[in-house]
Amino acid sequence: MKPVSPRATWVVARAEPYEVARLQSELGVGPVLAAVLAARGMTDPGQARRFLFAGLESLYDPGLMAGMEDAVGRVLAAVRSGERICVYGDYDVDGMAGAAILVDCLRRLGADVGYYVPDRLEEGYGLNADALRELARRGARLVITVDCGVAAVREAEVAARLGLDLVITDHHTPGCVLPRAVAVLDPLREGCGYPFKHLAGAGVVFKLVQSLIAEAGDRGEPRPEDYLELVALGTVADIVPLTGENRVLVRAGLAALSQTTRPGLRALVENAGLADREITAGHVSFALGPRLNATGRVGRATTGVELLLTTDRDQARELAGQLEQANRERQAIEARLLEEAQAQVAAAGERRCLVLAGEGWHPGVLGIAASKLVERYCRPAILLALEGETARGSARSVRAFDICEALRACEDLLTTYGGHPLAAGLTLPAERVAELADRLEELAAGRLDDADLVPRLVVDAEVPGSAVDLALAEELALLGPCGYGNPHPVLALRGVQVREARVVGNSGRHLQLRLRTETGGLLTAVAFNMGERLAELRQGAAVDLAFTLHRDRYNGRQHVALHVRDAAVAGADWSRLLEVWDGQQVALVLGPDGRWAEEAAEALAPYQPLVLHARTRSEHRCEVYTRLEEAARTVLVTTFFHGGYLLRRFGSVAGRLGLVLICDPRSGPLSEGEREARALAMGTLRQTLGEAGVPLVLAACPERGQDWRELCAGAADVLPPRPVAAAAYPNREALGRAYRVLRDWCGRAGVAELGQGAPVVQALRAALGGDPGMVETAVGVFEELGLAELWSENGQARLMLNPPPEGRLDLARSPSFLEGLAAGDLKP
Repeated sequence: MKPVSPRATWVVARAEPYEVARLQSELGVGPVLAAVLAARGMTDPGQARRFLFAGLESLYDPGLMAGMEDAVGRVLAAVRSGERICVYGDYDVDGMAGAAILVDCLRRLGADVGYYVPDRLEEGYGLNADALRELARRGARLVITVDCGVAAVREAEVAARLGLDLVITDHHTPGCVLPRAVAVLDPLREGCGYPFKHLAGAGVVFKLVQSLIAEAGDRGEPRPEDYLELVALGTVADIVPLTGENRVLVRAGLAALSQTTRPGLRALVENAGLADREITAGHVSFALGPRLNATGRVGRATTGVELLLTTDRDQARELAGQLEQANRERQAIEARLLEEAQAQVAAAGERRCLVLAGEGWHPGVLGIAASKLVERYCRPAILLALEGETARGSARSVRAFDICEALRACEDLLTTYGGHPLAAGLTLPAERVAELADRLEELAAGRLDDADLVPRLVVDAEVPGSAVDLALAEELALLGPCGYGNPHPVLALRGVQVREARVVGNSGRHLQLRLRTETGGLLTAVAFNMGERLAELRQGAAVDLAFTLHRDRYNGRQHVALHVRDAAVAGADWSRLLEVWDGQQVALVLGPDGRWAEEAAEALAPYQPLVLHARTRSEHRCEVYTRLEEAARTVLVTTFFHGGYLLRRFGSVAGRLGLVLICDPRSGPLSEGEREARALAMGTLRQTLGEAGVPLVLAACPERGQDWRELCAGAADVLPPRPVAAAAYPNREALGRAYRVLRDWCGRAGVAELGQGAPVVQALRAALGGDPGMVETAVGVFEELGLAELWSENGQARLMLNPPPEGRLDLARSPSFLEGLAAGDLKP
C-alpha cells in the first residue's frame, strides 16, 4: 500500500462579512485576524477580546477545585510537623514538570520532600504497590501524586494499609469510584466545580501550589509565577487544548521560558539550538519535549526531574548531555522500528486499520512510531512489541475512528486496554494478534469511508499576496500560543508563481520556494517534508498554497516566514464546489471553453455530467439536448455564454438547479467588449433563473474578480481555474458566408447531414478558412438564433434551416457569438 498523497482536502472556513467588519471596528484589528476569529466562532467582540488579551489576572480561584482545602491542610501539616513527603510523578514531560514544580515549592516552604518516578518498562504507568511499599520503608508518610492516581483504587488501599496518606493530583478521567485518599484534585471528577476542565497534570499541580503559597503566608519565598515556565512545558508537551486557562498559562510560561534562569532549562534550550530565541509552543513540542521524553522512553525518567530541579550549572550541562544522548538513541530505535513497520504495511496490502507486531520492538517508542504511521497513511495504527507469549503496545487513530471504542468491541481478545478516542495502550496474548487485526479491520471497513482516509486541512482565510508581510505575522501572533485545540491559522494564497524551487535539509527532505504573487511581490517559503514534490512545484508552475505565517530572526533582523502546509497546481476547487452544491439537483457549471468544461466533467464524473461547449461536435450537442430534457440529478457543464440560452430553451432545468458556477481564468481587467458581452449574457441568465434562489459561485483570477462581482452580485469566490487555450469565432461576415452555404445546400437537399467528411461540412470549412472549430461554432450560432434546427437521427447529426426573420439579425442573442465578442477574437 502506498502512503497517502500529501495533498489534503482543503476545507475553507467562511466568515460573514458583517461579523468580520464588527470585529475589526471594535477590536481595532486587521481584516485577516478578524476573519480568522470569526471563522473560528469568536464572533462576539467581548469573547474575542478575552481570548486575545486575557492575562494571569483572569485565572480562576484554585479554591473552586473540589478537595483543595483538604489537600492544602494535609500538606502544610506535613510541612510543619516535618513528616517525610514523597512526590510521585510520571515518566512523561507533564509528569516530570509537575513533579519538579511541587518538589521545588515544598523545598522552599521548608518541607522534608523527595520524589519518585516509576520506570516505564519495569513498572508502567501510575501508582504501583511495590513502589508504595518501598516509599513506606524509606519513611514517607504522605504521598502526593502528579499526573496519575485517579484510577488507582487498589493501590490506594495498599497505601492505606501501609499507613501512607495520599493526596492525588491528576487530570485524567476518573472511574466510577474514586481512590481512598485525603484529597483527590482532578477537575474532571464528578461534583468538581472548577470551571476549566482541560488542565494538564502540571496545571493541576500549579493550582495546588497557588493555594499552598497563599495559605503558607510568610513561611517561604516561592511565588506562583516562579513555576510558569514548567507549567508551559508540561501543558504543551501533554497535548491538552491550548484554550481557556491553558492558553493564559502557556503564553505567560513561554515568555518566562525564553528568559529562564533555571540552569537545567537553560542547558536544555542551548542543546536544542534555541539560545537567544523566542521560545514557542512549537519549540516545546518538537525540540524540548522530545528530549525530556526520551529519557523516560529509553532511560531513567528521574534524570529529567533532576535536570529541571538542579541549581548547579555544571550538573545541568551533564544531565542535558545525557538527555541528548537518550534522544539520539530514541531516534535511532524509532527509525529502525518504522522501517520494519512500513515493510509490514507494504506486504499486508490494502488495509483500513494497521495492526503490526514485531519482536525486539522497544515499547518506549511504540506510541510515537504509531503516530507517525497515522500521519503517513491516514488510518488507525497499532504497534505491538512481542515479548514471549505477550504482545504489548500502543494505538493511535484518526478522528473518524474511536480506537478505544474499537478495542472495547474486541475486549474478549485483550488482557488490558485503556485510553481515549485517538490513543490507547493494550496488552494481549501474542497468539491472538492476527485475530485482533482481522476484527479491527472489519470494524474499520464498516466505519471508515474513503473520505476518512484522506487528510483534511482547514484553511482559516484566503489572503492576497500583498497582505503577506511581517505586520500580518505579528498581528496573527496574538492568536498564540498555538497548538492542539488552537492551531496556527492556515492561510491560502491563490495562483502564485514559483520563481525558484530547490531541495534543502538532510537527504533533500524539504523544499525552499521563491514565489511571485499576483501583485508582483516576492515571497520565500519552506515546504517541510515535501522534497519529493520538486517536479510538481517546479519553476514557472502556478500553484495554490496553504501555509502558516511566522516571524523568524536571522542575523539580528526579523522577517516573515511562510511554512507550506499543502500545495496544489492552481485550478478549480471541486471539493469546495461540491460543498456548495448538494449533489441532489442539477448544477450548471459555466466555463470559458471546452477544455475547462471537460476538466469539470472529469472532476464531477460520479454525477454523470453532460458536457457542452461552443465547439462541441453537432451530434454530441444533439445528445446533450436529449439527455438534458430527461435529467433529474445531472451536472450540466457548459460555457458561460451558453448557460442562459440552455435554460431558456429547457425552462424545466432552471427549477432543478442546485448551483451555478461562473468561471473565468483569464487575467487582466475586463475589456469594454467583454463587459458588454458578459452583461448581456448575465441578463439572460438572471431572467431565466428568476427568483429561484440558486447559489451563485464565482471562479475568477484576482485582477478580474472585482469586475465579475459587479456582474454577479452576491457570488461567493472559489479558486481560479487553469488557463485555457484561445478559441476561434466567426465574425458577422464569416457567418454570412457560412449561412449562404447552408442555404444553398438545404435548398437543394432540404436537410444537411453534418457528419465528419460530409460534403456540406467540407464546403463550410472552405467558406470559413479551413478551421473545423469555426464550422461547429457557426452551426451553433445559427441554431441559437433560431435560423436552424439541429437533431440526431440514427446517431447522425442533421440540420434544417428555418425561414429567416425580417430585418437585421441581433447576434447578441447567440451565446457563441457573445463568447467570441468577449474574447475579442472574432475571425473574418
